[in-house]
Amino acid sequence: MERGQEGAQKVEIDGYFAHWCSFIKQMKLVPTTKRVYVAVSGGVDSVVLLFLTSRLRPDLLDEVRAVHFHHGLRGESDQEVKLVKELCTQLSVPLDLHYLNLDRGGANLEQVARQERYKILYQLASSGDLIYTGHQIDDSFEWSLMQQFKSSSLQPTLGIPLINGPVARPNLCLTKGQIYHIARKEKLSWSEDHTNQELRFDRNYIRNIVVPAIKRRFPTYLKQYVYRANQLAIKLGVDRHQVGGKFLMRKESKCRVTIYQHQLIGRMSGAQELVRQGIHHLSSSARGVLASQIEKMIAGADRGLKGPYNFSGGVVGFSSFGEIHLTSLELIPTKRQLIKLEDLNWKLMDLKEYQRYLDGIMRQKRTLFPLICFIQEMGEVPSFKLSSFNKFSPYYQVEVDGPTSGVAEKIRLVSALRLYSRWRQSTHCHRSLKVALLVQS
Repeated sequence: MERGQEGAQKVEIDGYFAHWCSFIKQMKLVPTTKRVYVAVSGGVDSVVLLFLTSRLRPDLLDEVRAVHFHHGLRGESDQEVKLVKELCTQLSVPLDLHYLNLDRGGANLEQVARQERYKILYQLASSGDLIYTGHQIDDSFEWSLMQQFKSSSLQPTLGIPLINGPVARPNLCLTKGQIYHIARKEKLSWSEDHTNQELRFDRNYIRNIVVPAIKRRFPTYLKQYVYRANQLAIKLGVDRHQVGGKFLMRKESKCRVTIYQHQLIGRMSGAQELVRQGIHHLSSSARGVLASQIEKMIAGADRGLKGPYNFSGGVVGFSSFGEIHLTSLELIPTKRQLIKLEDLNWKLMDLKEYQRYLDGIMRQKRTLFPLICFIQEMGEVPSFKLSSFNKFSPYYQVEVDGPTSGVAEKIRLVSALRLYSRWRQSTHCHRSLKVALLVQS
């Protein structure tokens, strides 16, 4: 190849990398720890992903590690290990190699293998790390199309989520054609999985039969899909770039998931996708989640209904103003914790101090549900006019009576998030309050 052609190729690949790099910056896919684990199967998507990610060092990332799983189910597995090892050596990327011991005759083998892979990936990644997987735009379109035949929810129409907990998918800014182009121009080696041609799998039928027919008839289908999905994401409130700070999801191991309305305005509309993710995180069942039940809980939360709402796999949901709580049915205690008024830690705060304090509490690993607090209005006018909390919680009960220096009649129990919503109004925002927020010791 002549030198001019080589230079043109380099400019072209650098253009793809600049586009990809701009995407991960815009979507905040650079981890705070600057450490990334890249799941590499040996297929072209993950090979190109590792190639691009390795180029983020040292400007955006300090450490990139590849993770490969040997399933022992196909004859190509040994060759794929060799291919991935050679790629990692070429890119100077450390490799974590894991051999899975799977029951070939077991039910839902594909689902079990996937669960084992993610279990190991989650164990490898520390807090603040990200796990990159190679899904690209074509994958997202195919998955979206398939889900429209299986689900009544709008969320699957968006396609594969860009980020789900610590798992991020930076290649969702590239098409399959662009990925093949990069791989060929860079002379990268990859493997092709022959099982992708087996039409007994729904995904393969969509990919090999339905999508080619769509492409022949509507050549710009991917462009229209991306635009439509972006607009729908904004409408539903799940666009990561525009409303990423609207909700905060806190996972407590495999025990509990709490979703907060992080803008502290109370309404949970738009949290459907996070609720679905939370249910899948906790569920012992591989079955899908009934979209109508999620919509029912979201609507109930906005109307002040508390639940419980039952989901597949033994998951139960509760709601309160500005928060939704999911847990496993067997983890709800038979005897609730008793909290006494005399044990409270009172703080005198203005609105900004309360907002910072509340934000810190929501990010703790172990908080009470729901978030409630005691307040002393101290006779100030006008009153907040907050209705007293009715002491609902699956975990604790509050004993108001106790040695309170004669102020018990001035103390009220209220929703901590509803208090903030009322406090920020112009008639109250200048005030200071004595507040005791209930937190888990």
